[in-house]
Amino acid sequence: MPDIHDVARLAGVSKSTVSRVLTGNGPVKEETRIAVEKAIKELDYSPSFLARGIRTGKTKTIGLLTPDYSNVYYNELFMGVDEMALQYGYRVIISNTHKDSKQEINSAIELCKRNVEGILYNTYEKNDENIAYFLALSKKIPVVFLDNVVTDVPDASFVITEGRESSAEAVRFLYERGCRRIAYVNHVDSVRHRYEGYLKGLADCGLEFEEDLVYNCGAAELREHQPNIGREAVKYFLGLKQPPDAVMAATDYMAISIIKHLKISGIKIPEQIKVVGYDNISLCEFVEPMLTTIAQPIKQIGRTAAEILIKKANGITDVEDRVIFKGKLVVREST
Repeated sequence: MPDIHDVARLAGVSKSTVSRVLTGNGPVKEETRIAVEKAIKELDYSPSFLARGIRTGKTKTIGLLTPDYSNVYYNELFMGVDEMALQYGYRVIISNTHKDSKQEINSAIELCKRNVEGILYNTYEKNDENIAYFLALSKKIPVVFLDNVVTDVPDASFVITEGRESSAEAVRFLYERGCRRIAYVNHVDSVRHRYEGYLKGLADCGLEFEEDLVYNCGAAELREHQPNIGREAVKYFLGLKQPPDAVMAATDYMAISIIKHLKISGIKIPEQIKVVGYDNISLCEFVEPMLTTIAQPIKQIGRTAAEILIKKANGITDVEDRVIFKGKLVVREST
């Protein structure tokens, strides 16, 4: 693999001259610049981003913390991040935190050692200590939050979907379809606003809140293999004296698993129980019946967050860095 010495030798210049051409720092004659660029092209030379970062303070890389590589949601989010990063000539370093709060901080430390210019932060579970850490880190390098955990912090940058009103809309939709016992499968605190929307929807419809219609997934269930994440919830609901006629889930993965285990139990969907998810991941149209869900613009969230991060990393302060998208109910076969 050619290095900077090879470029200098072919162009007939010094290594420092090649460096000035690469970084744009310092005067270089036009004919010299052309000779260096010609040598770079002939040798197919690609400068080390890390080495260049040491010299210039700009590595053209950003970090993305994700809780779970296997989750389609985070794959689709990364696609948006990567698309925007490429437009700006940036690369993305992904770090899988394995749904572990401690690993989030460890991963951030490692990313900083690699001189990333900013970090996109997905948390799995709201953790005040971690939030404080990333808010402090944001004073040194840009940090954009991708979860609804810092909307009450004035200086925090975030890109999220507002889940409260869209979840309430889903309850009202189910009510109009004749449902009167609408259950909810809860998730971690970072998506609590969706549960609050469920409560609002019940109130909007004049339905009394029934505690036995809410199933809270335990930590062990949330870390279980995704296809079985809804198994215990289905077992619980079908064990009630009067089972629900609809189930809303905090995520599509939960809803898809709920459909699977309802079908295993002989329940007809949507005739006996209707099911609604949240996120609108690509798998929604592959499950049978296809899943009704609340869509958030996953790739657009990634694109927007990456652009905010890169602009801030380049000293652009006039940028809207607190972005809230609206969720949208997408009706399919499961309702």
